[in-house]
Amino acid sequence: MEEAFEEHVGVSRRVAIAEGWRILYDETGETLPESISLPLIYAKSDKQELDFDRWLLRIDKINRSLPANQRIQLDQLGLSIPSPEEVERGFKVERDYKKIKGIKMMPTTSAYCWESYHSKLNQFSGFQVPHPFVCDSLHLHSRNREIELFDSAGNRASIWRKGTGTRFQASEFTYLRKDLLDRFLKNQKLALVWLTWGERGFHYDKYKGLPGDNHLLSLMQSQANSYRHMTVYRA
Repeated sequence: MEEAFEEHVGVSRRVAIAEGWRILYDETGETLPESISLPLIYAKSDKQELDFDRWLLRIDKINRSLPANQRIQLDQLGLSIPSPEEVERGFKVERDYKKIKGIKMMPTTSAYCWESYHSKLNQFSGFQVPHPFVCDSLHLHSRNREIELFDSAGNRASIWRKGTGTRFQASEFTYLRKDLLDRFLKNQKLALVWLTWGERGFHYDKYKGLPGDNHLLSLMQSQANSYRHMTVYRA
């Protein structure tokens, strides 16, 4: 099974600034220099190494007077150094991403796309067959290196056809015998679903008179121009 229509949504959260940072800024009265950032631990000059050592000694002294949850953490000495404004505010805003689970689904077919330049003995590629789980469940097999599959009784179970045309214009389809499809759907307690989705454009004569680009943008964001239809087949 695969997961379709999953999303990752941006989430903003407040992260409290440790007291150690406030003390450090109060003592120094300045923004931490670049020499304190972790990427420069392996400094190119003796002066940079000396600067880094001085800051570490100062931070260690501050940390020893604070509880663990208010100390400056070593892994913050890179890109996570808070600014003076964030220290004064007491928190900083971090951006994270939350995954929204999609729908469990299984593709109906799989593409056989062997890259021919990997083997001169196998130049046969670029066709579709029923999904491997379907083939295993129905005990389908091929004969004589044919694309079409056969059932356990030796009867033809599937066919694949592709029309002529360019790469993006040629139609192709994989057909599975209806009695086999119905048996698979019943045994696995599944349904066959078609999702038809298409984006319809706006004709120039229609949208040129709309009141500003913002109105057109709101129409696009609402997906009012999208065609959506779902068909469900159950055995």
